[in-house]
Amino acid sequence: MTQHGKVSHYNDTTGTGFIAHEKGGGPLPFTWADLQDQAQLPKQNDLYGYDTQSDQDGKICAVNLKKA
Repeated sequence: MTQHGKVSHYNDTTGTGFIAHEKGGGPLPFTWADLQDQAQLPKQNDLYGYDTQSDQDGKICAVNLKKA
């Protein structure tokens, strides 16, 4: 199920960032590879739809980010 949130931080040097769910909770990490449209870099407060999944360490992260 797609969730929605705003980018709270994105570092274009490392290609990593965090997205905060629109209904609250802690920010979830994501990477440049998780963006559906990699031509446009995310900016702080951009609204995105995303899915979640566990990484290899069992931590929840945002994937399949698509600008809303």
